[in-house]
Amino acid sequence: MVLRDGLFHADPHPGNLLSLPGNRVGFIDFGMVGWLSPQRRRQVLGLMRALVEGQGRSLSGVLLD
Repeated sequence: MVLRDGLFHADPHPGNLLSLPGNRVGFIDFGMVGWLSPQRRRQVLGLMRALVEGQGRSLSGVLLD
């Protein structure tokens, strides 16, 4: 949801999530939601990739950008 649409739920505790049939998740209480721009989504992907691949230089580059 975050990487595809840019929308995220900023308070995802068990009281705000429902387990639905078909291996789906339902979100409730949208008092705290946010949106990431396409550029920020690319940065998040770069950050996750650098973490997974152990690329400290790339990681610091994303964080300092």
